[in-house]
Amino acid sequence: MSWELLLWLLALFALLLLVVQLLRFLRADGDLTLLWAEWQGRRPGRTQGCRGVYLSQPVPR
Repeated sequence: MSWELLLWLLALFALLLLVVQLLRFLRADGDLTLLWAEWQGRRPGRTQGCRGVYLSQPVPR
């Protein structure tokens, strides 16, 4: 097996991996934070513990 063939196979594998990851990202039902937590092996619902973060706008008067 020549080195040139090995490099071509490695480049093809890297390109295939990028395409698969792009397709997974486009079909994912979640944001990047949840996807990152899932990829790291943590359960997305448990990453913040019992803390809740609420964002709200002041009520206009």
